[in-house]
Amino acid sequence: GLENNDPSTIDMYLLTVAGDGSQGVFRRESNYIKNYFDKELGTKGKSMQLVNSRVTARDIPQSTTTSIKRSLNTMAGRMDAQQDVLFVYLTSHGSKDHKFYLNHAAMGLNDLSAKELASMLADIPVKWKVLVVSACYSGGFIPELKDENTLVITAAASDRTSFGCSDGAEFTYFGEAFIKEALPTSDSFSEAFDKAFELVSLREKAEEFEASIPQIHKPQAILAQLKRWRSGLLEKSSEVARVE
Repeated sequence: GLENNDPSTIDMYLLTVAGDGSQGVFRRESNYIKNYFDKELGTKGKSMQLVNSRVTARDIPQSTTTSIKRSLNTMAGRMDAQQDVLFVYLTSHGSKDHKFYLNHAAMGLNDLSAKELASMLADIPVKWKVLVVSACYSGGFIPELKDENTLVITAAASDRTSFGCSDGAEFTYFGEAFIKEALPTSDSFSEAFDKAFELVSLREKAEEFEASIPQIHKPQAILAQLKRWRSGLLEKSSEVARVE
């Protein structure tokens, strides 16, 4: 059901992945992100979800290493590989050896390692990427994922845990700070990260948790492309407003 790109503009394609099906917070965070991006950031018709949950098992594909790889390949086939932006948001638990936890009650799943995710991305021709890994120890993904055309954001340093993954929560701490609180009032993803870093730090300090220390890799090339994408998005929004 993904739409093809519009050759006249820079499109963004979104893939959200909720990894652990035993806790509803990851499903809720994934849902919010997709809905927000579709409504505010122009990804409607160009977004996909993969969710491990009994609640959505009949409606949304499950998150496995195979489904992630196939989704990335499919999205790449719809995109303009040289100008469009691929945004991937992964939310789940993470391990000290830098693996993203994939868990479904009905089947055994392999976790997704930083190296395997990097290999999946290297196999597609898409040049511009934004990758967010919201998980414990997720800073360990940066060495494998970083390049000059990729913005990488993680919820924690490579040796730190992140917080907020209780079953009944609406968001993880980082997801709430970055997506819900910071992004709507920011002009860029990097600005939203800076705000989220402060919000998370204050919350962790107030609750006497060891700081998670979220991380960012933000080379100038991808920042410039994201600025061009946002300019096109604002221009398109202005045209729609004039028509209405």
